[in-house]
Amino acid sequence: MTWLDELNQPALTILPPASWGEWDSLRPPLPVVTKIAIVQTVVARFYQIPLAEILSSRRTMKVAYARMVGMFLAVEALRAGHRATYQEIGEAFNRVHATCMHAHTEIASLMSIYPEINREVTALKAEVTTTLAKYA
Repeated sequence: MTWLDELNQPALTILPPASWGEWDSLRPPLPVVTKIAIVQTVVARFYQIPLAEILSSRRTMKVAYARMVGMFLAVEALRAGHRATYQEIGEAFNRVHATCMHAHTEIASLMSIYPEINREVTALKAEVTTTLAKYA
């Protein structure tokens, strides 16, 4: 085979990530920041609040509550196995780690007192888990 024949060979076909099939295990995992962004997006969509407001310094009850639920879900989904620290989660929400810890404690307390909050957050947790599993 001459160099001219090699030039006429079909180009190498690179499979897109969606069709990796058995090679799926070689796909790199999502970074922690991306996983937190997924949690933030799910929460923003559920509470019908723009993500920019959740990440802002606004303290209205609706925004602060949605932000706390988002932090709670991020801690629940990402702290297991030490995949994310409180500091990383807090920074993703433009807060410090202590705020993240307080949000987790506060939402857990509200869930134990109010069954409707428990149902709401449990449903959101299931949606976050399902969404994260798609990208795992």
